[in-house]
Amino acid sequence: MFGPEAKKVDALILTAERGSAWTLLHPELSVVVPMPRLVKVPLAYPLESDPSFAKLVDTWIDLKRKDGTIQTLYEYWILGRNAAPQTARWSVIGNVLHWVE
Repeated sequence: MFGPEAKKVDALILTAERGSAWTLLHPELSVVVPMPRLVKVPLAYPLESDPSFAKLVDTWIDLKRKDGTIQTLYEYWILGRNAAPQTARWSVIGNVLHWVE
């Protein structure tokens, strides 16, 4: 998709999750989520054929969905809400010796 032989494109249609992964590899790209909100795509977790472990994972996911954890993580990691810009950390080389900016 990207590289010397790639054709120039103006846009790609992907899920927000997949698009956000592309922005990590290609910071020149950005994700746009059209409004109104579109359908969510469920994730799948492959599990070994152990019914009790599958039930445990299903219960854990259900609890995390009900307590809002999954929504909070989705909003932070995928939609970028409540993300604070990183500030430069204090360092001897930068703040005391002024060797770097």
